[in-house]
Amino acid sequence: MFNPDKFRRLRAAKKLTTTKLGNLIGVASGTISTWENGLREPRKSAYDAMANALGCSVGDFVDDWTGSDAPLVVHRRDLTLADAALAELTENWRYLTHAQRGELVDLSLKMRHGKYEKNHSLMENSA
Repeated sequence: MFNPDKFRRLRAAKKLTTTKLGNLIGVASGTISTWENGLREPRKSAYDAMANALGCSVGDFVDDWTGSDAPLVVHRRDLTLADAALAELTENWRYLTHAQRGELVDLSLKMRHGKYEKNHSLMENSA
C-alpha cells in the first residue's frame, strides 16, 4: 500500500518541490499534494517514474511491495542482434522523443523480421 508519509519524506530529502517532482514524472503538482495528503493514491504504473525521480526503489514508499523493482539484467551473449537492440531501447526509452521512439520501434521490427541481417551498414555506422 502506498505510504504518503514516506513519499513526502523522500521528496523533502531530495529537496524537490511538488511542482518540480510533478514535472519530472509528468503529473500536476496538485496531484502530488493529493498523494501526500492521503486523499488519493498514485497509479501503480507511475511507481517506477516516482522511484526514478526520487532516486529510490518503489519499496521505499510502498509498504509490502511485492512487485519486482529490481533492474532488468540482460545477458547480451544470449541475445540475437535484434534482441540486443530491443534491450538497449528499453534501457533508454524514457529519454527519447515520441518521434525517436517510433523510428526505433520500426527499426527493431525490421531487425526482428530479418530485413537487416544482410545489411551490415547499421553495425558499421554504430562502431
